[in-house]
Amino acid sequence: MYRRSGRRRGIRIVAMNGVEDHVHCLVQLLASQNLLQVMKSIRGSAAAWINESKLLTLTGELEWEDDFWAASVSPSGVKQVVEYIGKQEEYHRTKTLENELEIFEKFLGPQGSGKI
Repeated sequence: MYRRSGRRRGIRIVAMNGVEDHVHCLVQLLASQNLLQVMKSIRGSAAAWINESKLLTLTGELEWEDDFWAASVSPSGVKQVVEYIGKQEEYHRTKTLENELEIFEKFLGPQGSGKI
């Protein structure tokens, strides 16, 4: 679903997966795109689809927080990132989102954070 929806908007979504409190998304940006525009588009269409489908009947409607975190990935690292995104449920059995962000910031620094 997400790849087809992204293609219609000119966004190449390579992988997407998440758990109850966050989502990981690997996108391939075109030279004419910027990250903020792509994030707004993905979040808007995902929230609309989830809310229209009534997937959150017990908790209400999906509302994104303003913050997001991003990092670039070299072509040689794409396979590893896709595998990591695919294993989110397994990974988060033992680690929280806060643990994950601490690890990312340790290796990549705080420059990857942003707001919409």
